[in-house]
Amino acid sequence: MMKTRALVLAGLMTVLSYSLAVGQSLSLDHVDGLNATGGLEMGVPVTFYIRVTGDNDAHAGITNGFQVYSPTGSQWGSFVGDTTGTLGRAQFDGGFFISHFSADGVGADTVGFGAFRFFADGLPAGFDDTAYTIEIGPIDAAYNGGQVCLDSAYYPPSGVWKWAGPEVLPGWDGPHCYTIGEQVINPQITCPGDTSVFLCEPDTLCFPFDTTDAEWVTAGEPAYIDGGQVCVPLLADGDLEIELVAGAAEAADTCSFTVTVAINSPPTVTLSPDSMTYVVCDLNGAVCMAFGVSDPDENIVDTATNIGYIYVSEIGPYICFVPDTAGLFEVVVTATDACGATHSQTRWVTIVEGESAAIECPDPVVDTLCGSGLYCVPVAITPDTATVTVSPSGTYDWETGLFCVNLTESGIHEFRLIAETQCGADTCAIQLDITVIELPSIDCPDQIPYVFLADPGEACIELGIAHADEIEVSYGSWNAGQLCFQADTTGLYSFVVVATNDCAADTCELSVNVQVGQLDVTTIIRPDPMRMVDAYRVDPMDAAIYLGNFDNGHTVADIDQTTIVINDSLIPTSTAIISDYPGFVGEVMEITEPIYDFIEYYMPLYDSTVATYTVSGLFTDDTEFSEVGQVRLIGILVGDVNVDGQVDIADMIYLIDYYFQGGPPPLMLETSDMDKNQLLDISDLMLLIDYMFGL
Repeated sequence: MMKTRALVLAGLMTVLSYSLAVGQSLSLDHVDGLNATGGLEMGVPVTFYIRVTGDNDAHAGITNGFQVYSPTGSQWGSFVGDTTGTLGRAQFDGGFFISHFSADGVGADTVGFGAFRFFADGLPAGFDDTAYTIEIGPIDAAYNGGQVCLDSAYYPPSGVWKWAGPEVLPGWDGPHCYTIGEQVINPQITCPGDTSVFLCEPDTLCFPFDTTDAEWVTAGEPAYIDGGQVCVPLLADGDLEIELVAGAAEAADTCSFTVTVAINSPPTVTLSPDSMTYVVCDLNGAVCMAFGVSDPDENIVDTATNIGYIYVSEIGPYICFVPDTAGLFEVVVTATDACGATHSQTRWVTIVEGESAAIECPDPVVDTLCGSGLYCVPVAITPDTATVTVSPSGTYDWETGLFCVNLTESGIHEFRLIAETQCGADTCAIQLDITVIELPSIDCPDQIPYVFLADPGEACIELGIAHADEIEVSYGSWNAGQLCFQADTTGLYSFVVVATNDCAADTCELSVNVQVGQLDVTTIIRPDPMRMVDAYRVDPMDAAIYLGNFDNGHTVADIDQTTIVINDSLIPTSTAIISDYPGFVGEVMEITEPIYDFIEYYMPLYDSTVATYTVSGLFTDDTEFSEVGQVRLIGILVGDVNVDGQVDIADMIYLIDYYFQGGPPPLMLETSDMDKNQLLDISDLMLLIDYMFGL
């Protein structure tokens, strides 16, 4: 067994030309080939050393890529990616690969480092070492003064770095860019840092700056230079960007900084609406009203009122005062900020004395109600401004003065009415002893029902009858919810059914169409069961649907075949009338549809399930029909990448070929998405490998 597995793994490794790699974080450790000024030496190789820092988990698969490019069009001769030896086949027995996607020293050279393991440890937990090198050059002197950069790169086919098992996305500290050759020393200027200032009124502020090797300094308008400072007139709110230029001979250096200016805005008091009416029960009690006060600068130092006092709660400020009489009062609130700006708002308040609520509660009620429904009792409540609450159910109508409740069953029903005003409340307990006699009802069919009998004999149909004390039928008998009668021949049988109780009676006149010698089936489908993989055969298959045995006086000859649809959307590829089919009486409609189109309606399908389908359309007299049948569907297997109905080594080879050899993608995402996260990545391959080898 172990020898066979080793041969399979060796065979798989020979087809891998790309790799997948991931790191928790990758960083540039150091560079060989820099000159004293930090630029790239010309005429010698330059080597970038890349450090891989792992997390606390070991990982089965890794992918990462890097590129060297020049924003100035420089070239670097050669490009070679390699490993320092700290990571390799010892950790990744499934394959450790260094793939050069481009390595001509021109434009952008790209290298990928990738690996995956079968039985080895993979990327060890806590790994932290210099693992990769990228060597370029020597760089020709013709590119002196240009730039060369190192950065991360797109890694096919997923385009992202990613650990597999468990999944982690890595970080990268790049890009890193270097100048080719010696760097020229120029005059330098350091601007003041970005700053925010608050002013009570417009003003001019000055800020210090630093220069090196500068012979002169200028400032962009409206700023100006005053000694070793740049002075800026600040006249309005907003961001003001100032540019400074320091120069010497033919060289110059530029910097800029931003002053964010906020000039004081006065506070705002909000008393809305500007007039209100308060109903009070005690003229000696305090009346409090909420108000709003805001300041974009948040520097309010005082809030005052012309009447009463201001109270600040957890939810906001209130004005409170004690009215000595009913009438009209003027309330003014004034806010002042730290710069002395003020704002006032006025509200006119009308004070009205209130009254308590009162209910004239009725005596207990004993009554009979024919049919469940609304039952009402008059209840007098004052004043008409009171708020009335009814529990546990019911309503109170002020216009009619009626308390009404919907009663559905007999018994003693108790309710509570509470009338409330600001100045007091009253409660009323109402008792209703009601006997509810539901009205008899017959669920009389709107259309003529059909009964199918294989042989002459007793026929029965269900007829819904409720709340009846007595049931009479004009023909046959009523037994256990069914109307039963003797039917010897095909034909129309007519009946009168009467249901009565102490409150009323209900009558149903109906006819029943009896079909003697017919089976009660209208549609079947073949094949049944139907396998999802049949939809993907090289030689397409068709599903056949059979339709007949109509119980409404129509035959299949009456069907307008151009109107037939399957599952409300599928148009048949063909329709035909055949003389007979097992399970049907008389001619039968045969309808064909590609299995692929039929099964697609139910996707995605897993395992085995019983589904319904519909066949609908019009008869030639424009009467609609819609017949429902059932079919057993056998769905896909997760891991069946090549959709051949089984999970085996061919599926693993198919997925590895897609990842590493540029092979075709899986036919369906659902068969290859092993972890069912709606994505196709290295994690799915690792899970399939684990499944195949029982890991």
